[in-house]
Amino acid sequence: MIKIILATFLLFCFDASYAQELHRCTKVKDSETTCWGWIKGHTAVDGGTIKEIRGKIVAPNEEPVPDALIEVYDNPNLDFDKRKRVAACRVGVNGEFRFKGLRPGKYELRGSYCGGAGFDAGHTIVTLAPKDRGASKAETLVTLNLSQ
Repeated sequence: MIKIILATFLLFCFDASYAQELHRCTKVKDSETTCWGWIKGHTAVDGGTIKEIRGKIVAPNEEPVPDALIEVYDNPNLDFDKRKRVAACRVGVNGEFRFKGLRPGKYELRGSYCGGAGFDAGHTIVTLAPKDRGASKAETLVTLNLSQ
């Protein structure tokens, strides 16, 4: 019985839809979504092939943006409104995030900040390939754009 309870607890804690507390990223409600701002002219950044989804949300000067929202969407080749959010969290003061438990594949990382600091959403496309020897181990930067 104790093994079943422990296994259930571990699955619940390490599910991809929950933010990893190690990186001070806190779970958000499903109703909390991207603050797009002015997105015209902002194209997605190619984040390359990576071993894990972890990184920072930063301003154009590469300073962390505390309390920003980071979202992970599958099927980045679909229209924005047809993509499914598979994970999300609000970053802490260091801007860091990390998501575990996601299947290998292509994802869009959306970063946004609704705090009135003059940022537009930023988005980066990555390919998660943990077993690919050529995949990067470096963190991914999701850079917010300055409002126009």
